[in-house]
Amino acid sequence: MEAYCDADWAGDLTDSRSFSGYCVIFVGGVVHWRSRKQRCVATSSKHAEYIALFECMTGLKWFQSLFKELKQENYLRKAVTL
Repeated sequence: MEAYCDADWAGDLTDSRSFSGYCVIFVGGVVHWRSRKQRCVATSSKHAEYIALFECMTGLKWFQSLFKELKQENYLRKAVTL
């Protein structure tokens, strides 16, 4: 499993909020993605990237609970590349 995330800083000129997005790749195909405006105003580009990272990790936690529910925990033994 791989995940990629990115954010811009103050991309919206009206309210200075940033946009972030991420995608999750499993067995070579994209299985989940999301892009949206961040809920809070980031004070720096690093802050915007950390918010994007947190949103991506939230998506990965959902997959972790899905694999546990499906009793496919062998997929959880490998590290996720982020």
